[in-house]
Amino acid sequence: MSEHDKEHLSQLSQQGYQLLREHMTTEARAKFQEILAEDPENNYALVGLGDLERKERQFERAVEYYQRCLEFHPENNYALFGLAESLRALKRFNHGNGTYSTIPRTLPSSRG
Repeated sequence: MSEHDKEHLSQLSQQGYQLLREHMTTEARAKFQEILAEDPENNYALVGLGDLERKERQFERAVEYYQRCLEFHPENNYALFGLAESLRALKRFNHGNGTYSTIPRTLPSSRG
């Protein structure tokens, strides 16, 4: 992947998260899906879609995105946290509580 392509995906990711913060989920989903079309393992897009689904209370779908991210990026703290929160919302406490213990205590408060 060229530097230009990486920069383009970074811009799409930033736009997607901004749209998500503004509750424009349809537009945010389109940005994250565009990223995945070019880079199916992109951790920002996978976590972004997980966050989007969790925001829409679609916890099963959120779990799928977070788990997919963790397949490629097993130490992604945002995916671990989102997965734990989604599992807790689904009342799968045996799974979610164990996930929390793998998240470092110094999770940054912002993604950038």
